[in-house]
Amino acid sequence: LFGTGERHKGIGILEGGVNASVVTEVTRTREYIQDSKVGKKTIFSTDKGRRPMAFSVLKKGKIVFGPDRDYVTEGIQIANGKGRGSSSHPVLESLNNLMETPGILFFADVKGAKETAELDQWAMMMADKIESCGMVIGDHDSGLKMIGIIETNSLESSEPMENMIRGGLAMMEMKAKDNKRMEGFLEDYQVIREGRTIRIEVKVSNSFIIERIKKEMKKAV
Repeated sequence: LFGTGERHKGIGILEGGVNASVVTEVTRTREYIQDSKVGKKTIFSTDKGRRPMAFSVLKKGKIVFGPDRDYVTEGIQIANGKGRGSSSHPVLESLNNLMETPGILFFADVKGAKETAELDQWAMMMADKIESCGMVIGDHDSGLKMIGIIETNSLESSEPMENMIRGGLAMMEMKAKDNKRMEGFLEDYQVIREGRTIRIEVKVSNSFIIERIKKEMKKAV
């Protein structure tokens, strides 16, 4: 996902398992969807529904979506390793190198985003203490690992934020131990602070997640 923080304005890129020919064929049967060309790429768009939407299906199972044709056009550039969204940032570079095959990667330039994002009082208070942050999620050994990086704006901000995160994780661990339904969910966690940067690592059980999904699927049948 790429954006400035402005509500309902952003670019999404999904990769894996998207059959371009099937999506294109089904989309063309919908009368309320228009198509247009940007170079060799086809962009589909519609004004139907609560908000306008546009998307384009690329090769190798990628799909780019956004609120309109212009956003999707920029998204295509980003998906191809070009465009403004690909600009380097130390935290983003660190996240990219933490796992070989991450399933999800999230990054936010908080300092820049808070100028356009609609934040409540608590969120703005937190944003005032953070320069940037991000998280990467992926398989690790037998579990699902989440690694988060928070770059605070000062040493004075980093210590209380570290304590708040440690407290939150400790509380989550206690609740998991006291709840039989959550037993075995949280495998390990650690919080490391170096200067203004805080790194959080949380590992949860893959088998626990799979079993819970199976139970929910049985309920739905």
